[in-house]
Amino acid sequence: MALVLLCKNIFKSVHFYGILLIFVFIDNVCLQSSEDDVEKARASISSLKEVTGNPVDINEVQFFLHTTGPKGYITRNIDTFKPNVIREKDSKIYFLIHGWTQSRETTPWFKPLTEFLLDKNPDAYVIQTDWSKPANVNYSLSAFYTESVGNIIGDFIHIIVKDNSIPLKNIVLISHSLGAHVSGWAGKRHYELTHVKLPRIIALDPAGPLFSKRPDKMRLNKNDADVVMVIHTNGNGFGIATPSGTIDFFPNGGQHQQGCATNITKKRSYNADRSIWCDHTRAYKLFLEAVKNPKMFMAEKCKSYEHFEQLKCGRTKVSLGDMKTTKKGLFYLNTSGIPPFYSYR
Repeated sequence: MALVLLCKNIFKSVHFYGILLIFVFIDNVCLQSSEDDVEKARASISSLKEVTGNPVDINEVQFFLHTTGPKGYITRNIDTFKPNVIREKDSKIYFLIHGWTQSRETTPWFKPLTEFLLDKNPDAYVIQTDWSKPANVNYSLSAFYTESVGNIIGDFIHIIVKDNSIPLKNIVLISHSLGAHVSGWAGKRHYELTHVKLPRIIALDPAGPLFSKRPDKMRLNKNDADVVMVIHTNGNGFGIATPSGTIDFFPNGGQHQQGCATNITKKRSYNADRSIWCDHTRAYKLFLEAVKNPKMFMAEKCKSYEHFEQLKCGRTKVSLGDMKTTKKGLFYLNTSGIPPFYSYR
């Protein structure tokens, strides 16, 4: 029997109602898992069921403000009910929203993206959103919680815009996996309250399990903000495959990434990164590199990845790291499998 080598940290099983779905690792230990285990994981995703419960309590969502100070970065906890520390700010305000099983402290992309955004825009505010308690339960329940977490964030944005004189145009939501659907619900909630859309949502490989079967109104979609920018890296796996934004990027076709050895939807050759999370987490790794070097991640507007590979695209191009673009459509690029993952043609 062939073996799939799964490397990263101490092994822990994650179950959904008794069904083994994936593996989480803690501690830099490499483990082996048979292809049978990968097949069981694949089957488990298809058997996931929607569940319901009580909405998330407002105290289970916390906001941490990061700003630039004379001696480095300053972090402050924001009162969700009275966010007076955010007032009359005429520069960008970025909300970062993590995904399933994570927290503000454990999300790998929070710190480097926060530092980049504040280095580039010293007057900006970066708000790290922590919904770790509802995010660290079984997946189906966390998926249900995305709506109430998004409502809390939408209410929070409404307060700082309405009561604290914050220009709505300055607000950007950046999110990964389940967090992408949280940001979608935040956009829906803000529109429900004001009949005005959020200006921009950047969604990094929105979660696919359960959500791929939901109607648009129950997941992130192109109507949740004026610009909904989506980066797909693990479609039909941990991510969603179908276009979900006003502009959708599909690096390497959007399903399997260069340098990733295996994932739960397709057997792959042994390669650089043997974590089954590799394709899904590549979304934020590509985005982190692209915002630093936009010209190295130029994508082409095209009808499909097949047309892109056959050089049948038009002349419209946009960078994967362009956080100001208003272009629309499907965009494709190929990237390398080794950091910094620069694109190639």
